[in-house]
Amino acid sequence: MSSAPAADMGDTAPNAAPSPDAGKDDAYARKVLAWIGRHKDYPRSLAREGTEGTVLVRLHLASDGDLEDVALARSSGFAELDRLALDQLRTATPYPRPPRNLPAMARRFLVPMRYRLAG
Repeated sequence: MSSAPAADMGDTAPNAAPSPDAGKDDAYARKVLAWIGRHKDYPRSLAREGTEGTVLVRLHLASDGDLEDVALARSSGFAELDRLALDQLRTATPYPRPPRNLPAMARRFLVPMRYRLAG
């Protein structure tokens, strides 16, 4: 049985109200999610055990792209997956630099990290 991480990273948490720079916000969110996707891995050992699930993580980036905070928002039900998701988001630093003057709310994300068996 082969394994692969889920390709889709889900959506970021929506802002409370659209800002005049909403297009810039969305473009940055897509860039961050693509970055996370390139740094995400589903270890074969977890795949062999049949461990799969979704970890929901709160991610806050600083104005220079450094990781300001990462925290578990909802567990997958597997401590190994929860730790893996948090570790992968920590090691993905530095993140792409946000556009100048991007509000702090646009640098906060709710990221579903999906780990599932392929096929």
